[in-house]
Amino acid sequence: MKKMIVLALVIIGVQLTANAQDNKRDTIRSHYRSEARTKMKDELNLSKEQAQQMKAIKEESKQKMQALRDDKSISDADRKAKAMELGKERKEKMEGILNADQKAKMKEWGEKRKEHMKDGKDGRHGKGMKHWKERKEQQEKKEQKEKAEQPEKSEQ
Repeated sequence: MKKMIVLALVIIGVQLTANAQDNKRDTIRSHYRSEARTKMKDELNLSKEQAQQMKAIKEESKQKMQALRDDKSISDADRKAKAMELGKERKEKMEGILNADQKAKMKEWGEKRKEHMKDGKDGRHGKGMKHWKERKEQQEKKEQKEKAEQPEKSEQ
């Protein structure tokens, strides 16, 4: 009986810890989203109306993406294609709200972000794709070296 109670308490403790970590992650994400919205509003000089429209577009896009993730009847390839389509749709709607100067600024941000990702400076993606390619090459060299050493060891 005591073992059952201890086991139940351990399970509850683990569950509470997992929930706390999820809540912390959500808080961090919402902080960065809020920061990004504020930056966009300030840097693009969005009017209140434009900011509200942007928020509505993002919310609609978020709901559509969540529905897409939840739909298990779609293959991964179709899901990826649909997600790309939804991203393009969102971008077009957002650009439809902006004036020419704001569009130019937004395009500049996109180009800078692509450049950061190529250089491995994007915080969300660690050191970028360049880093992962280098690591993969290093791993392959290591495996080849180990394979080459194995026959030598067996001959001895």
